Amino acid sequence: MKSTATTMTKFSLDTDSAEEIRTFYEDKGYVIFESLFSNDDIDRTKNQIRAILESEAERQLDADAGEQFDTYLEPLFDISDDYRHNLYNVLQDISSLHRLAMHDNVFEVMELFGIEQPALRDLGGLGLRIDLPGEDEFLSPIHQDVYPMKAENCLNIWAPLHDVSAENGALRIYPESHELGPIPAEEKYVRTYKGNTKQGIPETYTSDYDGLFAEIDAGDAVVFHPYLLHQSTPNRSNDIRWTATIRFDDATDIQWMTEAENPYIEYRHDELL
Repeated sequence: MKSTATTMTKFSLDTDSAEEIRTFYEDKGYVIFESLFSNDDIDRTKNQIRAILESEAERQLDADAGEQFDTYLEPLFDISDDYRHNLYNVLQDISSLHRLAMHDNVFEVMELFGIEQPALRDLGGLGLRIDLPGEDEFLSPIHQDVYPMKAENCLNIWAPLHDVSAENGALRIYPESHELGPIPAEEKYVRTYKGNTKQGIPETYTSDYDGLFAEIDAGDAVVFHPYLLHQSTPNRSNDIRWTATIRFDDATDIQWMTEAENPYIEYRHDELL
């Protein structure tokens, strides 16, 4: 375990005890794991993104290979709203993301926190968040990751593909706020963009908690409780911010399957982007 200059505490699966990690998680509602994924894991994902974007850039823009892995994302997104939507969806399904989700370290974390039979969430369980510089329309207000979880025994993983800071839109979390339990999102806090909705929780719920920017390095990961309050923050850098998101439910803890509907959907109904 080590603390950074920003007062964040990072844990290692290799050197820190399970009891120490679990105690911190139970108290704070989150744990930051240092180097949960290796440089090779991250590079594999970025290389697959590069291959897709450069193939599309050659086809759509008659462009050569770019300097960075994501050189052509913004020009491609500018082609049309339909094209952007389709390209975004393709990037959500790349195999390298599935390899991150199936990583041995991820399953070690699941075991550590008592997820007996991890089941990748069918909606929002695996994704790639893409935050363009200065594009604030897709920012998520204060919320909990309860859509559409199937069991309270679940974990959420937020893992950037490069170093993140307050400048480029690090996740803002509110330690200990998981103690509030589930909070239904309120309609007056909805944000919309081209028909997509974002439901939020009023800021009054965070007034008793100090927000913390998860300023971490590529390969690090924030693992957090479904009821932990958190939110997106604006990307004010010159570079695109890429983050892998992974959500597992414990398939042995689903207690509503004789009911007609998942009861957790009452807390949040918007589309998770």
